[in-house]
Amino acid sequence: MTSVSVIPADSSLSTAVNALNALISAAGTTIRDDDTLRDAIIEQRHFNSSLLDLVREAKDGSTILSGTGEPSQAVGVNGDYFLDIPGAIFWGPKTAGSWPSLTIDLNGSPGDPGPQGPPSVTLTYIYTQGVPATVWDVEHMLGRYPSLEIVDSAGTVVEGDVQYLNDNAIRLTFSVAFSGKAYLTY
Repeated sequence: MTSVSVIPADSSLSTAVNALNALISAAGTTIRDDDTLRDAIIEQRHFNSSLLDLVREAKDGSTILSGTGEPSQAVGVNGDYFLDIPGAIFWGPKTAGSWPSLTIDLNGSPGDPGPQGPPSVTLTYIYTQGVPATVWDVEHMLGRYPSLEIVDSAGTVVEGDVQYLNDNAIRLTFSVAFSGKAYLTY
């Protein structure tokens, strides 16, 4: 568990935001301004307090503690706050030796779905080595470094040394000469 001394309640909003951002950034969330703080309300539980209001109520000497999951009653003292970093849940202030049952979920509500992305395109090239050889030079013209699978003429997957010569050519080297196919995919 980490702890960070809280700014006195009469500190500037930017000081409070900076201190909270240092803890909350580990949860993948940032607080950018007064409106965002005010909007950090638990809508699911119809809780009317905002994170900003809680920070402004902080007493000199209060501490914001951080850790994982719900804080145990043994953690912190009255007036302290707790940030569940992975869950992005803010608890506090602790009063009468107990953490409040209502919390602030810093994740917020899900946003609208984004626009449909472009369809994926899979490029495939099949190289056939008809004459047994220990070195196969494959010109695929895919313009990328593709993944590949090599099979011998019986259909057994074979491993060899793969050397990407450029975006359009691969050299395959094997310990034994054989014929087969190389399936290249990008």
